[in-house]
Amino acid sequence: MSQEPQPTLQLFVDLGSSITKIVYTYQSKMSLLLMPPETANVTLIRVKEFMDINFASSPVDGAWIKLEGEDAVVAVGRLAENFNGNSALKQRKIQPGLYRILGALGVLKAVLNLPNEFTCDLGIALPVAEYRDRQDLVDSIKANAQFICRDDSLSVNYQTIQILPEGMGLILERRAEVRRLGLPRKSTVALMCGHRNLSILVFEGDSLKQGHCRSDGPGFVHAIEIAAKQLGVEPDIAGLVEAVAANHSTLRVQGQLKPLDISQAVQEGRLGYWKMVEAYLKSNLPGGDYDLICGGGASWAMLEEFSALLSQSGFEGAGMDELYQRIDKLLHSDLKHEKGKPINLLLPMQMADAYVGLYNLIALSNKRQASLVGV
Repeated sequence: MSQEPQPTLQLFVDLGSSITKIVYTYQSKMSLLLMPPETANVTLIRVKEFMDINFASSPVDGAWIKLEGEDAVVAVGRLAENFNGNSALKQRKIQPGLYRILGALGVLKAVLNLPNEFTCDLGIALPVAEYRDRQDLVDSIKANAQFICRDDSLSVNYQTIQILPEGMGLILERRAEVRRLGLPRKSTVALMCGHRNLSILVFEGDSLKQGHCRSDGPGFVHAIEIAAKQLGVEPDIAGLVEAVAANHSTLRVQGQLKPLDISQAVQEGRLGYWKMVEAYLKSNLPGGDYDLICGGGASWAMLEEFSALLSQSGFEGAGMDELYQRIDKLLHSDLKHEKGKPINLLLPMQMADAYVGLYNLIALSNKRQASLVGV
């Protein structure tokens, strides 16, 4: 009697500089996985020592991988944070991206109780500047289809590997909305406002105008660096990113019992970053008539500033509320208005690219399956 075929794990990975965002579906259930971006090269002995102490840690808290033919192991995410891992803020994402992707696959294998050998459809978002080198990442993923994660020997059969430029998910969503509502078709420009950089994607008709796209704009990290300098602390001090993004006035730092007043430093950091954004957009936004979409965590952190910029510049700004509400439903969070405060759309706006990217990956996989059936 023949066995039922094993369901396919489908996931889309957004290799963000502040967090690795994964939306996945397995056996018709969609969910998400968030992991810190850090990776760290460590010895197996050090990992074993850590795991002996933290034997009850969850897969996402103790993710490490070992590639065939290599002696060292690579800690990923939260485990890498314990070994002072590198978030690769100034590196090409392709270099550490392989480890982050394999780490996510290893975590999902454990969480979903998958067999050691399983089938996968994989989607990935890369910065526009690195998109032309996407085949390098694809080749590395395929070459390392067999690897070890948390003492498990995995073998992944990749049916589909699709790589999209960061921000492409927002553009695909806007195109679908235009068709659904019967709106006039315009060019679409997406601003992806991330921690590392700001990207501009230009979509005309049915084509991404790659030569008109760029990802060399200022990232929100500049706001953090300015605030840190004013405070006389390191930019990676715990809680500073969140404090600047949420416009907090105090922060508890190591070595002080009383919370530190950071209000002036936060304001200077945000203002300095915003001046960079305005100057960059003034020089690099294309001319003509188009829809302008804003995505990424920094667009939430600077929501009032971006809203004012759109209004003052005459942009109507394509609405993405329906998309964010769908993502919020997936997150099972409760987004309520607080008097005088914007609705907290940070995570939905961060997840939007991966969320739409997964649906696009599923459609691509279904098309591939249909073509195989028709053969």
